[in-house]
Amino acid sequence: MPRCPKPRYTKTYTSWDELPVNLTVEMVCSVLFMNEKVVQRKLAAGEIKGTKLGGKWLIPKEPLRELCGG
Repeated sequence: MPRCPKPRYTKTYTSWDELPVNLTVEMVCSVLFMNEKVVQRKLAAGEIKGTKLGGKWLIPKEPLRELCGG
């Protein structure tokens, strides 16, 4: 069975207050414990609110916090 790749973003946060105002896809993956492809698919579908700038997604913290119920 193939091994799962190690996540690129390994910083962990203990509270929502520690997170920056805008998150990257890698940060969202570590917060939601989801695969990067899944997060990108949800962003493209509008399930997670975010803005694409120069080919990279920026996800605001507050809508993500509301989505998680935190």
